[in-house]
Amino acid sequence: MMCLDSGAIEQQVKGFFIEIQENSIYKPIKLILADGTSILVQNNPEFEFLTSTVLIDKIILSDDNGKLYSIKSNLNGLRFAKGEINYYEYLWYCKREIGIVIIILLVSFLVLISLGWILVKYLV
Repeated sequence: MMCLDSGAIEQQVKGFFIEIQENSIYKPIKLILADGTSILVQNNPEFEFLTSTVLIDKIILSDDNGKLYSIKSNLNGLRFAKGEINYYEYLWYCKREIGIVIIILLVSFLVLISLGWILVKYLV
């Protein structure tokens, strides 16, 4: 059984946030944490909270017109923040990732069912 280190995941998410903050064409407004609380980015310029064990769930960005965008702290969020893709493309990539995960789970389930059927048919 493989275990994932949650600290590594937190560090990757925080690394993406720092990169989004440094390279974004949008202004980071607020962070939504995994526990549902939020942190205003404007009030924490030093980001002392990044050394703690908080897990960033979403980043709220604002454009020059005041329009707000909610993104995840991941590669697609970084691409949107840099202006490489628009918000609709960002949402499409997020949905596509979910679809790929569902397909992988279904195929894995079907393979396991098939292997079980083969074992029962030929070994019993």
